[in-house]
Amino acid sequence: MKTLKIAVVGCGSIGLRHLYNLTRISEYSRGGNPCQELPENIRKHPFLPLSLEIAALDPGAAAPSDVAAISRDIKFFVRWEDLKNFHPEIVIVATPNHLHKQNTLDALAMGAHVLCEKPIACSVADAGEMVEAAGKANRVLAVGQTERFREATAAMIRMARNGELGNLIGGRAMVGTYNTLLCAKDKKHRMENFGTIVIDYIHELDLLHAVFGPAVAAKGFFNNLSRKELQALPTLAAAVVQYQNKEVVSLHFDYVQHPQRRILELFGDKKTVVYDFQCDSLEVWDAGQDKPQVLSWNNDRNDQFVREHLDMFSAVMCGTGPQVDGKAAAEVLATAEMVLDSIQQ
Repeated sequence: MKTLKIAVVGCGSIGLRHLYNLTRISEYSRGGNPCQELPENIRKHPFLPLSLEIAALDPGAAAPSDVAAISRDIKFFVRWEDLKNFHPEIVIVATPNHLHKQNTLDALAMGAHVLCEKPIACSVADAGEMVEAAGKANRVLAVGQTERFREATAAMIRMARNGELGNLIGGRAMVGTYNTLLCAKDKKHRMENFGTIVIDYIHELDLLHAVFGPAVAAKGFFNNLSRKELQALPTLAAAVVQYQNKEVVSLHFDYVQHPQRRILELFGDKKTVVYDFQCDSLEVWDAGQDKPQVLSWNNDRNDQFVREHLDMFSAVMCGTGPQVDGKAAAEVLATAEMVLDSIQQ
């Protein structure tokens, strides 16, 4: 059994989730199961069982105990030089957004393939440098758009791509949440960083990119009408985005609604599909029927991370492209920039 050396840089909430789910894969492959059991459809993946040697890097004072609480088998480092001596084949970059570019370049320089958390970078220009560096190093650069790894969203993308929806007309992406502000540990969500709401939910733009390709135009609007205790700048952002084949999509993101609502719709001239993230229900509406077909998968967020990891392993070990590579992530970020530029104007 091949052993794959993998390291997670950044041990905040997302980095710890990566470590937890890498440990799930490792424990299953060793025949143990102290973590939540992997579902059957994941256990049948051709790369399992797979031996993993896992490391983590973070200079924060709380990080060693947080990592040890997941597994004492995880090697822990505070210096990049020590991580370099570990010789990881894959590095997962889970640091704050402004560190993504440099951390990715450092990981590529040590010869590692990189799975960088979303957004790929803070600007399209920085993303371009990262993509160029990965190409020169002949290494995989994937981006952690985990909502691609929901079975429901994967089904929506598949139906759109195979023509089941007919000619694609457009769609709608909607997120209404106060939970993100309640859970935020930093102040960027609270009036300090314009447009964070769009970057936080760049997952929606990525899912739309998977269906429609690169966007060509966007017109955005915003307001700050909420009087809740926690605020963001803006509190609400909305936009109309046009894609390369003239499909038109409406976007709505707000940091007000509580409980959270999140919906993705794709419209075709044969069928419409509507996914409710909270209910994990996918409605498939046929143009000739009065009632939809309703599908559900009982989605588990941790399983999305496991599928993402297995997708990365496949890209590295078999040369298959990752679901979201650096080029696609840069195009998604370009859409976000178009929306935010329009809003600011």
